[in-house]
Amino acid sequence: MTTSILATGCFRSPQVDFETAKFTEVSATPTPIPASLAPTRADSITIAAVGDIMLGSPYPNDTRMPPNDGADILAEVTPILSAADIAFGNMEAPITDSGESAKCKTPIPAKTPKPLEPGEKPPPIRCFAFRMPTRYAKYLQAAGFDILSLANNHSLDFGLKGIAETRRTLDAIGIAHAGSDRLKHSTAFLEEKGKTVAFVAFAHNTVVPNVNDLVAARRFVSEADKRADIVVVSFTAGPRASQISVCRGKRNCTLEKNAGTCRFLPERSSTPEPTSCSATALTSCGAWKFTRAG
Repeated sequence: MTTSILATGCFRSPQVDFETAKFTEVSATPTPIPASLAPTRADSITIAAVGDIMLGSPYPNDTRMPPNDGADILAEVTPILSAADIAFGNMEAPITDSGESAKCKTPIPAKTPKPLEPGEKPPPIRCFAFRMPTRYAKYLQAAGFDILSLANNHSLDFGLKGIAETRRTLDAIGIAHAGSDRLKHSTAFLEEKGKTVAFVAFAHNTVVPNVNDLVAARRFVSEADKRADIVVVSFTAGPRASQISVCRGKRNCTLEKNAGTCRFLPERSSTPEPTSCSATALTSCGAWKFTRAG
């Protein structure tokens, strides 16, 4: 069995106010796949792995929605994702069109509200809950994503209904998903070049497979190993996945004896880095923010 570990991360940041999003148009050239990562055998399987994905959220208001309704966000990286045999990402928001989040309770009006000066904006709502519109799922499909992790600290921003709609939306467009529920949806299996590739996704809450429950984690991976030729394990961890990684700041390093080679994915990376699966265990560390609007 070949095992690959992909780490994504979120951390507790100081509370900040949401202002109207400011978008800057930039020109970017997709990073070519290095020759050293190109498959050397016909039966090699290349996996492109990226971190957090949240293309836009209209909740609690539309200030975090991108221009052109998000149609262009993934255009620059589509050639890279589509070139891989399997493209993986961490879906950092439920894909749903409705609902209220317990994270974002309606602010209580002040008894004596301060009158606004002419031209002054009302205080912004402080809210760290996201829900991506279901119509945006087609952008993920068009970019080439094959499998998404739903195990992270934002997957339940809109409760079990939100994560259920996320699964239905992805199922309808043929994108596999893993980690949304520890009982039924911990693992996804893909077929590629005659091999079965399993993806097991972990996070740190009580609904999804919990990365801190080592007994259960071993069971999930062992069960996947019985059915798959390659097992890919991803997990969302905080405060910073890269701070607990011995691979911080390095392109290649040994995790421990016989543990394989670590491919470091830069923090807040905007470029996916493909990994070519071989007979050794491969680990990808710190696949941080990939794309987030707002």
